[in-house]
Order: sequence, then C-alpha cells, then structure tokens
Amino acid sequence: MKTQKIAGIVADEYTFPEGCYQVVKIAHEITRCDVLVAIIPGAFSTSGEPINVDKWQRTTNMLDSGADLVIELPFGVALQGINRSIQAAIELLSLAQATTIVVLSETNNLAELKQIADLPIKVDALKLRMDACDTYPSSYGLVAGAYYPHDIAAIAAIRAMRIKDIEPLVYPSIECTGSGLTDTSNFADWSLYYPFLRWKIQTLDHVSLSEVFLYDEGIEHHFAKYIGSCDTWDAFLKECITRRYTKQRIQRVCTQLMVHTQKAEIDRIKPLNTLRILGFNDVGRAYLKVLKAKKVKIASRFNQIPQTLRELEYRATMAYVTPLPIDRRNAILRGEMGGPVIKKTEVSAEKCT
Repeated sequence: MKTQKIAGIVADEYTFPEGCYQVVKIAHEITRCDVLVAIIPGAFSTSGEPINVDKWQRTTNMLDSGADLVIELPFGVALQGINRSIQAAIELLSLAQATTIVVLSETNNLAELKQIADLPIKVDALKLRMDACDTYPSSYGLVAGAYYPHDIAAIAAIRAMRIKDIEPLVYPSIECTGSGLTDTSNFADWSLYYPFLRWKIQTLDHVSLSEVFLYDEGIEHHFAKYIGSCDTWDAFLKECITRRYTKQRIQRVCTQLMVHTQKAEIDRIKPLNTLRILGFNDVGRAYLKVLKAKKVKIASRFNQIPQTLRELEYRATMAYVTPLPIDRRNAILRGEMGGPVIKKTEVSAEKCT
C-alpha cells in the first residue's frame, strides 16, 4: 500500500470562504499531499481577538475549500504567546503524523527564515514591524533584514518542526483584501466585551486578579491606570499600547481576564496527546481510522477532551457568546457540546449531533 503524504497548515486567522480557499489551494499545490490537516483556534485568535466567524462555520469553510481534517488548537495553549501557540499547533500536527507543514511568510524566503531560527532569539520578545494593519508602529531589525508578524510565527514554527523532524514549507501571506487574512471584519467588536472586562478589573480583589494567567509583570498597574477613565475599548487600547505592551499582548491578557484563566490551571495542562476533531470529509474520515489504529487519541465529542483543556474551552466559549444575540449564542453552545462537522462527497457539510 502506498504511504500517504500528510501535510498540515495552521489557519489561525482565515475565516471567510475566499481566504480559506486560497490558503488550502496553495497548500495542496506546493505539498501534493494525500491528506491536508488544518489547525484552527476556537473562539479567540492566538493574538487574543474574538473571531467574528464561529469555529463551526470556519471548519465548514475549510472543508469546502479542500481541507480533509480540521483540528482545534485548544484555548489553554492558544493564547500563551507566539512561541507556545505555534509550538502547540506543531505538536498537534505531529500527533496527526504530518510530515510537511506549510506556514505563512511575508518574505517567503525559507532559507533566510531557517537562518534566523538558528539564532538564540526569543521569538515572543520580538516587536512586530509596522504595516497597514498594525495599530502600534513598532519595528525591529535583524542582520538579515526586517521581519513581519507571520515571519516571526514562521521562525517559531521552523524551530518547533526541527524537534519533530517535520519539513517546513512557506507560502506568501495573502494581502489585506475584503476576504483575506487581515480584514478587520474577521474579528468581533471588542466593544461588546469591554463593559464586562472593565467591571471585572474594577471590582475583583487584588488576590483574585493576581491569580489570572498573564496578568502580571506590571501590566496590572498599567491597566488600573486607564480602566477607570476610558469609557470605550478603543480609548482603553490606545492608552495602553506602548513599546512594552503591544496590541496583541493587551488583547491576550484581556481575554485571559474574561475567561478568568488561572495560572494554576495553565500549570496543570499536560503534554498535548489528544486531537479534538472539529470536522472532516471522506478522506479525513478514512485517515482518522488510520490514526485510531495507531493508537492516537481522538476526541470527537466535547466530553472526550482532557479535563483541564475542556474546562478552559467551555469558559472561553461562554465568554465569547455572552454578548451575542440569543439565537447565535445558543447555536454556538449547542455546537460545542455536539460532534464534528462532516462533509460528505457531493453533499453540503452537515453538523453531526
């Protein structure tokens, strides 16, 4: 029997059908894989933004675009910073036995990115270069040149892939178009969540706040300085952004506050050993049987997710849906408890319940 070629992609910010189609099409073209596995986060992106399109619709979009298997990047590891979120995604794709992983890159120069990955640089400490979609105009320079957000993530991914003996490939970032990667309509309005966030920061006692993951290293004083005088999210974000506190870091901390992710919970997260399946097509279904035969742990139902990750995922989903209209909120919550999206050959995708 021919050995299948398994490729993976990390599809953090792709939400709408056209963006999904472009990234999946390119991944198929450059890998010539038999099975394409996509990793996507749940309610919040790895940069801490609530995603406008829920995970089930994004899963459907990925399957309709040609992905065979869609796996969730757990909330418990997705918002820990670039290095950890990318490392976790690579761990899951390795668990899915991908031998090639395709990552985004603005420079699209794999040889150069590999050279930077060899340097003793802390990826999470790098400042993002200003571009048309950045809020804070910070930049940094390296010997090989200046790097953009997806190049930074690619460097982290290349490092993680070396440990797993996975081949990295890069493809150019899709431009800022109406259906592309960085369209702001990809993300829900933080203003929906700001009243709850503000109430929480102003009313929780110091001990309770100090137990929240990422809420330390001076950012607690920084937030306290502005939260009382800023009546809107935009005003609060503008005041808080500095060279030390980037937009992405502020969003991650605020998301952890809303979910009330405790440092002790993060410490209890065990090495990732289970794939939570969000959706699959006929090819993906057949490949899941292969993985199960190889004793890979598969979670096709919510209650099969490891406990700590499951509890955090539920709270993240609750935080995400709370300000949404009732019908949409209830639909997303039902989806969380249900099974994966199944796309059958020549039949539109359906939700397994």
